[in-house]
Amino acid sequence: EIRPKGISHPINIYEVGGISGKYNLFLPKEEEILLPIEQPIRIFYLIVEGKHISNTVFNGKLVKLSQRGAVIEINRYASEDSLPLIHSNIQLNLLNPSNKSFMSEHVYGKVLKREEASKTFYIRFTFKPKSVIEELDSLYQSSLQR
Repeated sequence: EIRPKGISHPINIYEVGGISGKYNLFLPKEEEILLPIEQPIRIFYLIVEGKHISNTVFNGKLVKLSQRGAVIEINRYASEDSLPLIHSNIQLNLLNPSNKSFMSEHVYGKVLKREEASKTFYIRFTFKPKSVIEELDSLYQSSLQR
């Protein structure tokens, strides 16, 4: 159940995989393979609320990666308030491991899962600039080969 903008009451959302009956059409199921990253990537992220981006900056690390998303881990001593809520949109920037002051262009994602116990959350990327796509694809391919 969610409460989208412009609708006064909560609505149910379903994932549709196909239509049976006379059409009998189904979308192919894509299995997502999340791979651990050998050297987690430090990130900064902000919560996006509507068209506004919060002023509060949170720290985390990209610890697992797939072609469509990532698992982000926050500091284990951070409060649970640091974990974004499910369905939140976030803006994040990757830090270059060799140059801690370098930040990537803005990457956007939607939080689809959160695990309070492990202080992690999963995002599905909604926008990645070309430079980040190349960097993350390279990282994902090297993780596949391990």
